[in-house]
Parts: sequence; C-alpha cells; structure tokens
Amino acid sequence: MARPLLRLRGVEARYGRFVALQDVSLIVPEGAAVALLGPNGAGKTTLLRTVSGMLPPAAGEITFDGERIDGRPDHRIAALGLTHIPEGRGIFPGLTVRENLQMAAAASRVKSPDRAYEFFPILAERRDQVAGTLSGGEQQMLSISRAVIATPRLLMLDELSLGLAPKLVGALFQAVARIRDDGASILLVEQYVTHALRLADIVVILHKGRVAFVGEPGEVRRDETLVESYLGHAGTASYAISEGEAEPKPRRRTSRKAASKRRTASG
Repeated sequence: MARPLLRLRGVEARYGRFVALQDVSLIVPEGAAVALLGPNGAGKTTLLRTVSGMLPPAAGEITFDGERIDGRPDHRIAALGLTHIPEGRGIFPGLTVRENLQMAAAASRVKSPDRAYEFFPILAERRDQVAGTLSGGEQQMLSISRAVIATPRLLMLDELSLGLAPKLVGALFQAVARIRDDGASILLVEQYVTHALRLADIVVILHKGRVAFVGEPGEVRRDETLVESYLGHAGTASYAISEGEAEPKPRRRTSRKAASKRRTASG
C-alpha cells in the first residue's frame, strides 16, 4: 500500500458564517489519482482552495508528505510540489504562450520549458501568440503545460473540462494520465464523471460539505442509487457512466503494482 502524500483530518472551512466543509477526512496516496465528485455546492472547489492555502481551514489539519501545511501561505505550499490549477484556467492572459511557459520554468528553476510542447505540440505553433487569444481548449492545455514544467508531486485540477468540447476533454485527460504515470499524484474535481472514473484509482463523493462515499470507480458504476442520491437525476444523465468506462485502466508504468493503487482514501 502506497503511503499517504496528502492527508486531511477533520477539516472545516468557512466563508464567514457559512460552513462549506465539515469534518472532512481523506487521503491521496502517493502516485494515485483521486476523483472528487459531488453536486454543485458540495464543497469540492473549497476543498482544493483549502489544501492549496487560498482559504485557511477553520479547524482540522492538513499534511503533505507528513508535514503540516494548514495555515501556511499558498506560495510556500506550492514550493513543496503541490500545484493547483483552479477553475477558469491558470494562465497569464496578457503574456504569450512562450512567456507563460518561461515564467513557469523560472519559478521551478527549470532551464527550458520545451518539455511542455511534448504534451501539446500545437502550443509550439502558438508560442508567440498572446495566451488570452487562444481557444478555451488551448488555454487549458497551457495551464496543464505550466504544471508539467513544475513537475508537481501533487496536481490538483478544478473542472478541467469546463466549457470545452468532448473531443478536447479526451485529449486533456490523456495528458493528465501521462502526468500521473510519470509519478505525480492527482486530485481531480470534474463534471465529466466518465472521464474522471477512467482516470481515478479512488473516488470520493462530497455532499453538503461532508464526505459521503469513498471507494473504487467500479463501485460507483455498479451502484446507481449512489449516483442518484449524491449527484441527482441531472447528474445521472449528464455523467453518462457506462460499463467498462468506470473501471480504472492499466498503468503504462509496470514498476507500479496495481495492488498499491487499490486502497481506501478515508483517513
């Protein structure tokens, strides 16, 4: 069993008097992909913001690689190898593609950003284009490319597919799978549950700010009541879970045993 890279214990988060997260405990094992699902308003984005230091927790503790990080400023948390791509793209729209990648390389003390072009060759063609003029899909590619340069230990993605065509969503998820196969852990908030389940080793469902379910992707596929209860009727239709797609795919890296990926995330 892989050791926990990220652990939340009894975490509470608030916006003023409103409690957005209540007694949340979960684990992201090292090298695993965890899909964080739930209806709108469940607290998914708040959880990512709390982990990355954008929102200080009101209670509980958060550890990364065994070290307490709750209460630290976001830039110090990022320096530990935790990269957060928020909803709505994580780029500098007024800079060119090249400048965006150069800034990421400088922050990560990487000599060249060229590795990012290996993931998305179209960005090499757009390198002198201002990022804000790229299509939505290309902007998201740039967000992921900036993360690739940072070589994160944990990559947190909030609604990767938001507003994008299904064909582009598939390409983005392939890139995220490659990042995971290269050794990074993934914590993913996603509306396309089919894609999320194919990527994930572990599924966590949030409901009204609490952890309502922790299990494997196949369990979500087999339990229609679970989906209807926590994602709602609209979710049941739009998520389009189909047999086979809910099972995790084999990893390309043979050095990582499948058994080490099948564990509980409840902590």
